[in-house]
Amino acid sequence: MDAPAISVLLPTEDHLETLQRQGCTSVELLTWDDSGWHERAAKLASSRGWTLRRVESADGAVARSTGEFLIVWSVFSADSDALDELLRAAREQPDARGSIASNFDPVILWRRDEFLTASGHRSGMAQARCRAMDHGGVAPFRPSQPDSDR
Repeated sequence: MDAPAISVLLPTEDHLETLQRQGCTSVELLTWDDSGWHERAAKLASSRGWTLRRVESADGAVARSTGEFLIVWSVFSADSDALDELLRAAREQPDARGSIASNFDPVILWRRDEFLTASGHRSGMAQARCRAMDHGGVAPFRPSQPDSDR
């Protein structure tokens, strides 16, 4: 089986509804501390043909993710094509570290290798044509910024 395009880290059940509205098909969903809502996450993943992985922590989710891109889904409002648009924008600009939604407090889609270890050869973010509002959720850590991005 091919690796998914996007690894979605879902820290809480609070954002299952906005994730459910996404039409992207190439997704793996990673959850932790989900004992009260695992069945809902499993039902969503199954209905979309997504892979679901339960991991021990947020850092474990990053380490075990397999997608080309990585996003922490703490989104309280988003266009239904936000994941697809973020993916499109990032792929159109391979020298960007990832892509960013076009609104205040935006969601960021990172290249997975940038999230794990800053490559140093990419800079900036591609601008996606979508709206996706982040809720300031739990991110395992932010990628370090190369000097060119500071």
